[in-house]
Amino acid sequence: MTPETNASRPSLAGKNSRAMLQGKYNAGRVDVLLIALFTLVNIIAAAFATEDGTYFLFCAMIPYYFVLLGLILSGSMSQDFYNELQEEIGMETPVFGKSILYTMLVIAIIIIVVYLLMWFLSKNNRVGFLVAALVLFGIDTLFTLFMLNSAAILDLAIHALAIWGIARGVVAGYKLKKLPIEEERVPFELTLDNTPASETATADSLEGAVGSETHAASDSSVNTAASQSSESAEGPDSSVASDSPDNSDSPDSTDSTQNSDT
Repeated sequence: MTPETNASRPSLAGKNSRAMLQGKYNAGRVDVLLIALFTLVNIIAAAFATEDGTYFLFCAMIPYYFVLLGLILSGSMSQDFYNELQEEIGMETPVFGKSILYTMLVIAIIIIVVYLLMWFLSKNNRVGFLVAALVLFGIDTLFTLFMLNSAAILDLAIHALAIWGIARGVVAGYKLKKLPIEEERVPFELTLDNTPASETATADSLEGAVGSETHAASDSSVNTAASQSSESAEGPDSSVASDSPDNSDSPDSTDSTQNSDT
């Protein structure tokens, strides 16, 4: 194996490591959450701040346009807006009352809730829900492309960036599922090379203490055996010495018995 190949292997391993892939997957989930939150802010701003047309770009456009359509059809816009719209389309805009606005708001909120559910359910590396969020936002991008105008070009650029982030998370999620068990669980092997110097010194001191205690125990057992052997050696002599006075008294007792008989 050439040195260039060896040098390139750590970078490939780091790019496909579990930590790197998990970070990409989590970043895709964060993109879905941001889309839902910014879309919610946009529809609230559209419903209550009306006609200035400002909104966050990192959002889903379908719920936003639902709310705008509800505002227009409910007669909530200014008269100047309706006059300009009539000049553009050549007809007067029908007005259906506030109920159409509430209906459109409910539809927009349902779409936002779906995004939030995709974000929440995609945790623990459940890639299928992140794929569903990618498909949903892809449909939203097609809708933005259909509504293309000079103001929507920047929207399309932000949509493309969000799709790239979510798609990268999806790819990382499938790679995480394909990782072998050996890479998921790295075994810990205790070797002399991996043992810190402090642990080695502690082990050596423990071995020395055990060796000294064993040596002391063997010395005490030898001394005990020696003392027992010396006591056993002195035992017969003392018994002989204690029996000798009795043997010396026996002739005297015999003589006194003979004198009494005479």
